[in-house]
Amino acid sequence: MTQSKGKLLKIYISEFDKYNGQLLYHLIVELKILEMAGITVYRGIEG
Repeated sequence: MTQSKGKLLKIYISEFDKYNGQLLYHLIVELKILEMAGITVYRGIEG
C-alpha cells in the first residue's frame, strides 16, 4: 500500500440549499466522480 498526502475540504451549507433545482448536498456527494477519496455528509443542529 502506498501512502500519499491528503487534503480536507469542509463546506457548510443548509440542507435546503439548491443549485439548478437540485439539493446542493446531493451534488456535492456526486463529486466523488472526480476521484475524491471519500465524501461524508453530516447534518448539524443549529444552536
